[in-house]
Amino acid sequence: MSEEKPSFMAKLDAWTEETIIEPLMEDLGGVAGVEINLQIRRAIRAKVLESYRNGQAAKGGKPA
Repeated sequence: MSEEKPSFMAKLDAWTEETIIEPLMEDLGGVAGVEINLQIRRAIRAKVLESYRNGQAAKGGKPA
């Protein structure tokens, strides 16, 4: 049985949680809450996706 590797976006979410959200929550004393967490995650994912699409367009390929 082969083990599935996490997708790039799943790895990005894990990195976002560890590198940005957890330290932010500690600094704010947990006040930021779930909605801020989701807003941060969405903003980062959108920027990464925009960057990916720009790279695809620059080399003449179509985004997957």
